[in-house]
Amino acid sequence: YVYYTDPGGASSWIGAVSRSGGILQVVSTTKTDTFSASVAARPTISGAVTGLSTSITPSSSANKILVTGTVVVAAATQGVVHVHLFRDGVVSTFKANTAGNRQVSASGRFVQTGAADATNVYGFTFLDSAGSTATTTYDIRLSHDGTGATNVYVNRSVTDTDASNFGRGVSALTLMEVAG
Repeated sequence: YVYYTDPGGASSWIGAVSRSGGILQVVSTTKTDTFSASVAARPTISGAVTGLSTSITPSSSANKILVTGTVVVAAATQGVVHVHLFRDGVVSTFKANTAGNRQVSASGRFVQTGAADATNVYGFTFLDSAGSTATTTYDIRLSHDGTGATNVYVNRSVTDTDASNFGRGVSALTLMEVAG
C-alpha cells in the first residue's frame, strides 16, 4: 500500500499493485551460449536445455504465472523439432491435445537441414495457474519426429561454421507472477 494525498488534500492508503492483473515479480534467464544433445527417436524428449531453466515462488496460490519463451533450434536431420515446456520436471499443461500418434508439444516447426546454416526460432506465451506458494521451476526440453536418434542444437546451426553466413542466436525464458 501507498499513502496518497490527492490534490484536494484528502489522504488515504491505496493499493500499490492492482488487486487483479498486476505484475508482482519477474524472473528471467537468457541463454547466450550453445547447447547440443543426442535425442533418441520419437517420442523421447531431451533432458532440460542447460541454461533454460528458471524458478519462481508465487506469493499466493490464487495468482497466475505468465511464461514466455524464445528458443533458437536446429537439428542434424530434416524433420520437425518440438519445444516442450516442463514444470517441476513434468510436461506442463501447455501442450497440444493428444491425437493418435502425433507428438504433443508447446511448439513445433519443420527444420530444413539442406542448409547447414539454418536455425529456427520458436516463441510461446502461456498463462499458468500458480496453484500453491511453493517454488516452481520451468524448463525447456526438445524432441524431434525422426525414427532414429538425432542431434538437436540450441543457439547455433548444425555445423556452427565460423563464417559470415552462419549465425548464433539467443534464447530466453521469462516468468511473471500476475495478481489473481
